[in-house]
Parts: sequence; C-alpha cells; structure tokens
Amino acid sequence: MMQLLRTGLAALLLGSLSVTPPVEAAPESLQVLGRSNVDDYSVSLGAADWAWLRQKGTLRLGESAPDYAPFGMTGDGRHYEGLTADYAQLLGQLLHVQVVVQRYPSRAESLQALRGGEIDLLGNANGFEAGDPDLAMSQAYADDLPTLVARTDDSQDLPPDLAGKRVAMLYHYLPPDTVKAFYPEASLQLYPSTLSAIGAVAFGQADVYLGDSISAHYLISKNYLNNVQLADFSRLEVQPFAFAVSRDNTRLLRILNAALQAIPAGERMSILRRWSAGGASVPGQQALHFSVKEQRWLDTHPRIRVAVNEHFPPLTFIDDQGQLRGISADVLARISLRTGLKFDLLRGGSLNELIGQVRSGQADVLAAAPVSPELEDQLRFTRPYLTNPFVLVTPRKVALTLDQMDGKRLALIRGNVLRDYLSETFPGVHL
Repeated sequence: MMQLLRTGLAALLLGSLSVTPPVEAAPESLQVLGRSNVDDYSVSLGAADWAWLRQKGTLRLGESAPDYAPFGMTGDGRHYEGLTADYAQLLGQLLHVQVVVQRYPSRAESLQALRGGEIDLLGNANGFEAGDPDLAMSQAYADDLPTLVARTDDSQDLPPDLAGKRVAMLYHYLPPDTVKAFYPEASLQLYPSTLSAIGAVAFGQADVYLGDSISAHYLISKNYLNNVQLADFSRLEVQPFAFAVSRDNTRLLRILNAALQAIPAGERMSILRRWSAGGASVPGQQALHFSVKEQRWLDTHPRIRVAVNEHFPPLTFIDDQGQLRGISADVLARISLRTGLKFDLLRGGSLNELIGQVRSGQADVLAAAPVSPELEDQLRFTRPYLTNPFVLVTPRKVALTLDQMDGKRLALIRGNVLRDYLSETFPGVHL
C-alpha cells in the first residue's frame, strides 16, 4: 500500500484508467456480507408467490466493477458488502431465498446480463437505469441527492450553471446527455470510478465533482481528501436508488416491493447511519461466539507471533518508547480485547523479509500486507481492515497521469502489487 491521499500529491493514479473496461469477461461470484438481520417483522405474500420463491431458491443480484462505495464494495474479492448488501441480506431473509452476487466488469455488461436473464435484479440502480425501457425499478431504498464537490478554495466561486467548469462524474451515475443538457456551458468528464472522479477534483484535473451525497461524503471522509468539500446541491432531477429488474418480470418486482415495504423505518435509518462516513463499516458491536473447536484452539494458542514492519507509518511504526503504533496496532489491540489473544511482535524490514518469517514458521501473522494474486500464492489473507487508494506522485509543476508517461521512468517500492498491472497496461512506462 502506498501513502494515503494528501493535498500535496499531484495526480491520482486511478484517474488515468480507461472508462471502457474489457468486454466479455466472466463475472465474479461474491457472497453477501450484510450487517442487518430481520428481527420481529415479516413480509406478507400470496401462496403463489411463496411457491414461486421456493421453486426458485436463489436470487441472482448483479453488480458492476469497480466498487461504488459505500453502496457496494468487494474489499477482499470474495464478499459483497455495503448499503445495498445490507438490503440484499434482508431481502434474502424475508423471502427465504439465497442471494448470490454476480459482479461484471462494467455497468453495460451487468445491464446486458439483466436483459438476457443471467441475473434477476441489479443493485444501485438510479436515474441512469430508470430511463431504460427494458427495465423496471423497485421501491427505493436510498435517496439520491445530487451533490457538487469542489476544492475548498474554489467552492465559493461555483456559478449555478457551472459555466466554464470541468465537471467530473462517474460514467454511469447519470445519463451524460441529461447532464450536458442541464449544464450546457460546462465540460463533462467521465471517469471509471467515483474515487477517480472526485480525486480529479482534489488534484486539479477537474473543477467540480457531480455525484450522490451519500457516496461523496463517504469518499471524502474515508480517503482523507482534506482539500475538497461538499459545495452545493445540484438542481438536476434524479431517481432514488433502487433495484432494477426486467420490465416483464412483474412477479419479482411485486415481491421485491412488498419485502422492501416490510423493512421498518428504524432499520432503514440504522443502515444509513452505518454507511455514513461517521458510522462503523466494520462489524464490532456484536458478541463473538466461537465453536467448540475454535475455543479449544484459542485456549491452546493464547499468544500469537506477529511480524511487523517498524517503519511503515501510518500502519505500523515504533514510537519513542519502543511501542508499536499505527492502524494495524489498533486493530491488533481490538482483536486482543475481544478474543483474549496476546500478540508478540517480531520486527522486520522489507515486505519480503516479513513474508519469509511467516512462511518459515518464525511468525504466525503478518500485520500489514497488500492483497495481490502474487502474495495470495504465498499467504492466506483475512478480510481487509483498511482500503487505501494508490496515488501517482509527481513534481508539482509536472503533473502527469500514467497515460502521459510513455518513455518516462516510474519508481516503485520493491514488491509493489501494481507492478504486473503497470507492465501490461502501460508498457511504454519504464519501471
């Protein structure tokens, strides 16, 4: 993992990725990891609908890459979590079916899968999908309040029509033609992810970000973007977030609406608070219940050897008193509090050295490591406890994107997980 986004950095790496992902790629299968559970409420359906659900057994929920935080996120490549995932879990429990997630490389491919019957419903659908004559929208589960984000020093100078401004937007947030018609004097720039779009504003590649208020607030707070802020609300007319289904699938639409209607207002507010920037996005309030086998293992392994890099702030570093500090140290302290495990630290230097300690049996756990296919061949990973964007650091007067670095030299830390991706995608860059 590289340094967190800061005001002085010159360009966001993700901003240089293509908006058009590869086509014809197989979807990823993900497991729903919801934080909400049905408690003392149910849905009323007719006998024919219950029979249809029993026969079906599974609802296939479609998603598209990259993550649309905090609605749908796949931090570990195996689980699907977020605001939409919480509603998906509630739907599964209310309807007594399993909800499985199919994640496609692009929004276009997920929409095509819905039209072709490969999936039953699509999450995070809003005004972009509402205008499609082949689709029908369920009852809303979250409001879409279009928000304008600008750099802190520019936020007071936004004209209502955004005349002369470069507007950054996720390519499937709203129909581009709708935005261009509403802001004819602005220049619309489409980005492959919400993070790359809002990062373009933070680093001066765009003037304004247009997106929904929930994700905008989440991204600003979680990614430490301290030079941008919510500047104003757009007057664009939009649709709230809902599930999209095929227009001719009237039975499923009716069932979804009944289930969503059954979810109490208090539960809806809990989900919204959970995924607001100030809420807890990692489960930690519930009591831990271990199986007999797990408890026996804990009793026989009370101390765990942890390999740490003592020069890896803000994740792991040693303070003036010789104590381990940082984000990883805080996570270990929380685990110790909730499980009773004690951690013995083994200090190391490079990532390769730390991996060697774990593989040789000198250490049981590596405190902080980026997930990559290369490392997954050597280590088993927990679910992530920190999601952190990569950045491209350039001199202030020579701000570049990766697309502009053909023939130029790019420095990487040895073992950087992006090396193979950069070599394949940007072969003209000298690593």
